[in-house]
Amino acid sequence: MDSRVGTSFGGAAGSACGPVADGIRAASDRVRLHGDSFSYATPGMTSRACRTACSILVALADDPLCIETRGGRFQGRTLLVEPLRQRRLCASDVPLLLVDVEPIHARFRSLAAATAAADVLVLDDDLGDELRGLGLAFLTHALDGAVYDRALRKAIHHLANRFPEAPPPDERVVWMMRTIEGRPHCGLRELAQALSLSPGHACRLFSAQVGVSLRQYAVSAKIRAAARFLGEGHSLTDVALMAGFADSAHFAKAWARSYGRAPSESFFSRRLVRDRDTLPAWARQPATGPD
Repeated sequence: MDSRVGTSFGGAAGSACGPVADGIRAASDRVRLHGDSFSYATPGMTSRACRTACSILVALADDPLCIETRGGRFQGRTLLVEPLRQRRLCASDVPLLLVDVEPIHARFRSLAAATAAADVLVLDDDLGDELRGLGLAFLTHALDGAVYDRALRKAIHHLANRFPEAPPPDERVVWMMRTIEGRPHCGLRELAQALSLSPGHACRLFSAQVGVSLRQYAVSAKIRAAARFLGEGHSLTDVALMAGFADSAHFAKAWARSYGRAPSESFFSRRLVRDRDTLPAWARQPATGPD
């Protein structure tokens, strides 16, 4: 496989040293949900994953991250991975921030379009500096809650602004996404009927606009719903049913495909810390029907 290496970094946000470096080495994995995206910071990890989100990965130290796909081997300190791309992340000793920008996010289509010509886009290091600073603060618990949410939202927009802006999606597609977010178990026929569309037309419209199928999006919504119960002591069977999965087996398979590990390793891990103030109020509003 070919090697595509990002540029070297020479700015102030380069190596972490002193108390910051000590804090990184001692840190637990940390996750925070944002409704239309989520953050995951870790002192290092390896994984195999395939997600509907557009993933931004930022190294929090001088060493680069390495991602392998069928298209090649990509190295850099700031990487943008296209949706639905099976990838292997090799960063066992590299602290990093992973931000998954979901299709419902306002800037998803711009970021996804930027990766259309490559599995993984290796960005210049300066494009990741804002996220790098946030990732260090998030991993070491120097930044919490709504303050981090607002800062991350700005950083995602600043990064997306470096790429051509995608046209807004069809309002019917937006309604389908919001409905699925509120009711992940909602079926295709119900969605299509509410919009006076045939199921086939609804599927084609959704896939063309979002870049993932309705079914794939619905599964990802269920996974995000399940993630709200991280660290709360629920059994995996209860989590699966609360999130809209038919049973724990379907849940386990979907979770493992998305995150490269069994759900038990996430839900019962002592190394994973989830922010208690998980979702802002706007992300908890129920979906409403089309006008």
